[in-house]
Amino acid sequence: IHRSPEFILANQHLNAILAIYQTLIASKLHDVFGFQLLMTLMSNLKIDILSPYISNLVILILKRMQSAKTPRFITLFFKFICQWINNKNIPSSCEYLIHVFTSIQPDLFHMVTNSVILPQALKTEDLKERQHAIVALTRLATCKAILENPNNLKLWPEYIIIASQLLNSKPPKTIDEDLEELLLEKEELG
Repeated sequence: IHRSPEFILANQHLNAILAIYQTLIASKLHDVFGFQLLMTLMSNLKIDILSPYISNLVILILKRMQSAKTPRFITLFFKFICQWINNKNIPSSCEYLIHVFTSIQPDLFHMVTNSVILPQALKTEDLKERQHAIVALTRLATCKAILENPNNLKLWPEYIIIASQLLNSKPPKTIDEDLEELLLEKEELG
Protein backbone atom coordinates (compact mmCIF):
# COMPACT_ATOMS: atom_id res chain seq x y z
CA ILE A 1 0.00 0.00 0.00
CA HIS A 2 2.72 2.46 0.95
CA ARG A 3 4.80 1.67 -2.15
CA SER A 4 2.10 2.29 -4.71
CA PRO A 5 -1.22 3.67 -3.54
CA GLU A 6 -1.89 4.73 -7.13
CA PHE A 7 -1.86 1.07 -8.20
CA ILE A 8 -4.53 0.22 -5.62
CA LEU A 9 -6.75 3.03 -6.83
CA ALA A 10 -6.13 2.48 -10.54
CA ASN A 11 -6.97 -1.22 -10.29
CA GLN A 12 -9.89 -0.61 -7.93
CA HIS A 13 -8.51 -2.74 -5.10
CA LEU A 14 -9.67 -0.39 -2.35
CA ASN A 15 -13.03 -2.12 -1.81
CA ALA A 16 -11.28 -5.50 -1.51
CA ILE A 17 -8.83 -4.07 1.02
CA LEU A 18 -11.70 -2.55 3.03
CA ALA A 19 -13.43 -5.95 3.03
CA ILE A 20 -10.25 -7.47 4.48
CA TYR A 21 -10.22 -4.71 7.12
CA GLN A 22 -13.83 -5.54 8.02
CA THR A 23 -12.93 -9.21 8.55
CA LEU A 24 -9.80 -8.41 10.56
CA ILE A 25 -11.40 -5.83 12.88
CA ALA A 26 -14.20 -8.26 13.76
CA SER A 27 -11.71 -10.92 14.86
CA LYS A 28 -10.36 -10.98 18.41
CA LEU A 29 -7.30 -12.78 17.12
CA HIS A 30 -6.54 -10.48 14.19
CA ASP A 31 -7.92 -7.08 15.23
CA VAL A 32 -4.41 -5.65 15.54
CA PHE A 33 -3.92 -6.25 11.81
CA GLY A 34 -7.22 -4.50 11.07
CA PHE A 35 -6.02 -1.38 12.88
CA GLN A 36 -2.63 -1.58 11.15
CA LEU A 37 -4.31 -1.87 7.76
CA LEU A 38 -6.61 1.07 8.44
CA MET A 39 -3.75 3.29 9.62
CA THR A 40 -1.67 2.30 6.62
CA LEU A 41 -4.54 3.33 4.35
CA MET A 42 -5.00 6.61 6.21
CA SER A 43 -1.28 7.35 6.07
CA ASN A 44 -0.86 6.59 2.38
CA LEU A 45 -4.10 7.59 0.67
CA LYS A 46 -5.49 11.08 0.48
CA ILE A 47 -8.26 11.49 2.99
CA ASP A 48 -10.60 12.58 0.18
CA ILE A 49 -10.41 9.05 -1.17
CA LEU A 50 -11.25 7.47 2.20
CA SER A 51 -13.82 10.02 3.37
CA PRO A 52 -16.82 8.22 1.76
CA TYR A 53 -15.88 5.12 3.78
CA ILE A 54 -14.49 6.54 7.01
CA SER A 55 -17.74 6.73 9.01
CA ASN A 56 -18.50 3.09 8.23
CA LEU A 57 -14.95 2.09 9.13
CA VAL A 58 -15.31 3.77 12.52
CA ILE A 59 -18.77 2.20 13.00
CA LEU A 60 -17.18 -1.23 12.54
CA ILE A 61 -14.73 -0.41 15.33
CA LEU A 62 -17.54 0.81 17.59
CA LYS A 63 -19.69 -2.26 16.90
CA ARG A 64 -16.78 -4.54 17.72
CA MET A 65 -16.16 -2.55 20.90
CA GLN A 66 -19.80 -3.07 21.91
CA SER A 67 -19.97 -6.76 21.09
CA ALA A 68 -16.54 -8.09 22.03
CA LYS A 69 -14.53 -5.50 23.92
CA THR A 70 -11.17 -6.66 25.20
CA PRO A 71 -8.45 -4.66 26.97
CA ARG A 72 -6.20 -5.13 23.95
CA PHE A 73 -8.90 -3.83 21.61
CA ILE A 74 -9.40 -0.70 23.72
CA THR A 75 -5.63 -0.10 23.70
CA LEU A 76 -5.54 -0.56 19.92
CA PHE A 77 -8.48 1.82 19.51
CA PHE A 78 -6.70 4.43 21.64
CA LYS A 79 -3.51 4.08 19.58
CA PHE A 80 -5.57 4.40 16.42
CA ILE A 81 -7.15 7.65 17.66
CA CYS A 82 -3.72 9.05 18.60
CA GLN A 83 -2.28 8.09 15.23
CA TRP A 84 -5.25 9.68 13.47
CA ILE A 85 -4.83 12.93 15.41
CA ASN A 86 -1.07 12.95 14.79
CA ASN A 87 -1.38 12.01 11.09
CA LYS A 88 0.17 14.81 9.00
CA ASN A 89 -1.59 13.54 5.87
CA ILE A 90 -4.98 14.53 7.30
CA PRO A 91 -5.52 18.29 7.27
CA SER A 92 -7.20 19.47 10.48
CA SER A 93 -7.04 15.92 11.82
CA CYS A 94 -8.64 16.75 15.20
CA GLU A 95 -11.55 18.55 13.63
CA TYR A 96 -12.02 15.75 11.11
CA LEU A 97 -11.93 13.08 13.83
CA ILE A 98 -14.52 14.91 15.91
CA HIS A 99 -16.66 15.54 12.82
CA VAL A 100 -16.66 11.83 11.92
CA PHE A 101 -17.65 10.75 15.43
CA THR A 102 -20.30 13.47 15.73
CA SER A 103 -21.76 12.56 12.32
CA ILE A 104 -22.25 9.01 13.59
CA GLN A 105 -23.95 10.16 16.80
CA PRO A 106 -24.05 13.51 18.59
CA ASP A 107 -21.80 13.53 21.68
CA LEU A 108 -20.17 10.25 20.57
CA PHE A 109 -16.76 11.89 20.68
CA HIS A 110 -17.43 13.03 24.25
CA MET A 111 -18.31 9.43 25.20
CA VAL A 112 -15.22 8.00 23.47
CA THR A 113 -13.05 10.56 25.23
CA ASN A 114 -14.40 9.59 28.65
CA SER A 115 -14.39 5.83 28.07
CA VAL A 116 -11.28 5.37 25.91
CA ILE A 117 -8.99 8.36 25.36
CA LEU A 118 -8.54 9.67 28.89
CA PRO A 119 -8.37 6.31 30.75
CA GLN A 120 -6.03 4.76 28.18
CA ALA A 121 -3.74 7.78 28.10
CA LEU A 122 -3.04 7.27 31.79
CA LYS A 123 -2.24 3.58 31.21
CA THR A 124 0.27 4.27 28.46
CA GLU A 125 3.64 2.88 29.50
CA ASP A 126 5.76 2.70 26.36
CA LEU A 127 7.82 5.88 26.02
CA LYS A 128 7.07 6.39 22.32
CA GLU A 129 3.36 5.75 22.87
CA ARG A 130 3.37 8.22 25.78
CA GLN A 131 4.86 10.83 23.45
CA HIS A 132 2.15 10.12 20.86
CA ALA A 133 -0.51 10.39 23.57
CA ILE A 134 0.87 13.70 24.88
CA VAL A 135 0.95 15.19 21.38
CA ALA A 136 -2.57 13.92 20.64
CA LEU A 137 -3.95 15.31 23.91
CA THR A 138 -2.24 18.64 23.27
CA ARG A 139 -3.67 18.80 19.77
CA LEU A 140 -7.11 18.01 21.14
CA ALA A 141 -6.75 20.75 23.75
CA THR A 142 -5.99 23.28 21.02
CA CYS A 143 -8.49 21.92 18.50
CA LYS A 144 -11.00 24.41 17.13
CA ALA A 145 -13.83 21.86 17.34
CA ILE A 146 -13.13 21.46 21.07
CA LEU A 147 -12.78 25.14 21.84
CA GLU A 148 -15.90 26.24 19.94
CA ASN A 149 -18.34 23.55 21.10
CA PRO A 150 -19.66 23.92 24.68
CA ASN A 151 -20.07 20.13 25.10
CA ASN A 152 -16.55 19.45 23.89
CA LEU A 153 -15.12 22.41 25.80
CA LYS A 154 -15.91 20.53 29.03
CA LEU A 155 -13.19 18.07 27.98
CA TRP A 156 -10.49 20.74 27.64
CA PRO A 157 -9.29 20.68 31.26
CA GLU A 158 -9.13 16.88 31.17
CA TYR A 159 -6.82 16.91 28.15
CA ILE A 160 -4.51 19.39 29.85
CA ILE A 161 -4.50 17.53 33.17
CA ILE A 162 -3.79 14.11 31.64
CA ALA A 163 -1.12 15.52 29.29
CA SER A 164 0.61 17.25 32.21
CA GLN A 165 0.42 14.08 34.31
CA LEU A 166 2.07 12.14 31.50
CA LEU A 167 4.73 14.83 31.14
CA ASN A 168 5.43 15.01 34.87
CA SER A 169 5.31 11.32 35.71
CA LYS A 170 8.39 9.22 35.38
CA PRO A 171 8.16 6.88 32.40
CA PRO A 172 8.31 3.21 33.31
CA LYS A 173 11.73 1.67 33.29
CA THR A 174 12.80 -0.40 30.37
CA ILE A 175 14.16 -3.92 30.80
CA ASP A 176 17.64 -2.59 29.98
CA GLU A 177 17.40 0.00 32.77
CA ASP A 178 16.26 -2.67 35.25
CA LEU A 179 19.12 -4.94 34.20
CA GLU A 180 21.60 -2.09 34.49
CA GLU A 181 20.40 -1.32 38.04
CA LEU A 182 20.74 -4.98 39.03
CA LEU A 183 24.28 -5.11 37.65
CA LEU A 184 25.21 -1.92 39.53
CA GLU A 185 23.78 -3.33 42.75
CA LYS A 186 25.72 -6.56 42.22
CA GLU A 187 28.96 -4.60 41.67
CA GLU A 188 28.33 -2.54 44.82
CA LEU A 189 27.74 -5.67 46.87
CA GLY A 190 30.90 -6.99 45.50
